[in-house]
Amino acid sequence: MAALGRKGLVICFVSLMVLMLSSCAKTGMESASFDDTQMGTSRSQIVPAREFGRLPSLEGFVSNKDLQDIYFAFDRSVLTHDSLSALNQHAGWFKKHPSALILIEGHADERGTNEYNLALGERRAKAAQDYLLSVGIPYSRISRISYGEERAVCKESTEECWAKNRRDHFMVKMQ
Repeated sequence: MAALGRKGLVICFVSLMVLMLSSCAKTGMESASFDDTQMGTSRSQIVPAREFGRLPSLEGFVSNKDLQDIYFAFDRSVLTHDSLSALNQHAGWFKKHPSALILIEGHADERGTNEYNLALGERRAKAAQDYLLSVGIPYSRISRISYGEERAVCKESTEECWAKNRRDHFMVKMQ
């Protein structure tokens, strides 16, 4: 009976280890493909904005008229051709201003739970970050945060208004 109990304990322990290992996120960089069907679909750890460990102080970050918002389709984090065009212009600005730090704010419309919208805002900000990295902007200059639905630019419950809230907003801080 004791041997059967020990065998059952070992099987249980091994099963738990397999479950733990299979649920761990990959830490390596995934290959990047930046066509509009793949952009923004890479996996990233989704955490609320207040929990980002790498996020610098938000003090000193300001909007810049040269950096326009980019917009997303409903429930998507895929960069569009218009977004890619805007990000190319942003990359040019960032290269001309090598001391500027970049904060990408991911936003969502009001539909969905707070948790879901935070995750969606994070995926959107990550999509823009991935693209900027691919065109040579150093990782050390880019931070991202998700506000989900919390900082809406339009408060009406209409499709036109929701489309304005599904965005990435870019802030800069000069060093």
